[in-house]
Amino acid sequence: MTKWDREKIIAALLDRRSNGLPLNAGALNRSCSGLYRAAVDRFGSYDAALVAAGIEPAAVRLTSRWDPARVVAAIRARQDAGLKLNRHAVNLEEARLAVAADRCFGSWGAALQAAGINPEAVSRAQRWDKARIVSGLRECLASGMALNAETLCKSNRPLYRAAASHFASYSAALRAAGVDPEAVRRKRHWSRPSIIKALRERRAAGLALNAQAVSTTDQGLYQAAHAYFESYDAALRAAGIDSAQVRKAVAWDKAKISAALRERMNEGLEMNYRAICASNPALGVAIHRHFGSHDNALRACGLDPDLVRKCRPMPDDDALFDALRAIAQNGAASHKMIFSANPRLVHLSRQRFGTLEAAVKAAGLRYFHSQRVNTSAAAHWTEERVIRALRGMHEEGQDLRYRAMKTRYQPLFFAAKEIFGSYVNAVKQAGINYWEMSQAQLAKERAAARPPAKDGPE
Repeated sequence: MTKWDREKIIAALLDRRSNGLPLNAGALNRSCSGLYRAAVDRFGSYDAALVAAGIEPAAVRLTSRWDPARVVAAIRARQDAGLKLNRHAVNLEEARLAVAADRCFGSWGAALQAAGINPEAVSRAQRWDKARIVSGLRECLASGMALNAETLCKSNRPLYRAAASHFASYSAALRAAGVDPEAVRRKRHWSRPSIIKALRERRAAGLALNAQAVSTTDQGLYQAAHAYFESYDAALRAAGIDSAQVRKAVAWDKAKISAALRERMNEGLEMNYRAICASNPALGVAIHRHFGSHDNALRACGLDPDLVRKCRPMPDDDALFDALRAIAQNGAASHKMIFSANPRLVHLSRQRFGTLEAAVKAAGLRYFHSQRVNTSAAAHWTEERVIRALRGMHEEGQDLRYRAMKTRYQPLFFAAKEIFGSYVNAVKQAGINYWEMSQAQLAKERAAARPPAKDGPE
């Protein structure tokens, strides 16, 4: 381990500059966190360390100033690349673009209009139907994601809710997608505490808790509740849930939903979706079923969603790193460890760095997937290396589409986004036509799925 002093820090910074490596704080922290932390500790701040090395901080600081023209160009680039344009997808994949669109145009819909895209068409394209649900389940299966109800509800709750509501049950949705429900169902070892926890999680997620709904969507939980308690109602009472309220059915329609929202408003209650689901899960589910989104329901009541939406302040990178370090043990952390301590950190890490692993490594920690710590060093990507890797994979006929790269080749994918501003730009810089490449891969998949032709007449 290098023992850093002021002279070694200055020499290392000058060496990086002479080699053409980025010197902004984020890049240095990701590639050489030891040097970054030593610079802050020894000089009081990273800018002070740069000044001591004769480097102007403003000259190396990575500034990304978004203006309306750049926002419009980024939206059109996503459209050209065939990427999703709904707000949820953009928040997950390019959070800075979503924030810049709100700042420059007032809303995501207004930004889409400025780019010549009809927001209503985008909204309609994202509405769930059986075909889209089946396609989504098959995509999850192809990416290696577990398809048991518990995992899907945590990783992609909109898809799970749509599958459970558009089909007779979640199992029926899996069968429609050609998946055997028994093959993906996770075998759980039940106990009284785990049953109580599962019931409370369903309530927190806004899922129905009446006996018919639970026995249909999570038969294992329902049977365990009967086995470990005197009855299903007894299990609900043990979880602190009023069984009579659970059985109380409300025939929701748009008029009743609007009336319930106005009543909350008149009583001075919080109108953001999280507060509604916490106090009245059935209303939260009905909002999505009848209006498609919470924002649409608010607009139907004459309310501005931006005025009632409750947003928690986003911590900066340093605060995020401090939180991750506080959870880590012996300089290492895993998904389970972080999610158990603070689930919001997982979401923030993915929003900022693409993956939780990238955020953990940026905080100077080791990331491990299981009990064995992953000690492999991160690759030091450069523009030339990214372009060379993309060209080589393209020549080999590998799938360079956005989703495939993000799933299978994360180091290269996120290095491309970091260096070129977006993954699609990196592909273009490598001299590859993204649209033609995508169509070629799609044709290859269809040809592989097509049954072989039979020889001779039947």
